[in-house]
Amino acid sequence: MKKPKITITVNKNSKKEVLAGVIGWLLFLLMIGLIVWKLI
Repeated sequence: MKKPKITITVNKNSKKEVLAGVIGWLLFLLMIGLIVWKLI
């Protein structure tokens, strides 16, 4: 599986947006992990 490239540009005003994006990615990966774990 290819990992999607994540390009994050950090500005003084967008740190909260970057943090929200990272948290969103972690939740997304966690959901996929749970689905795969249930299938096994």
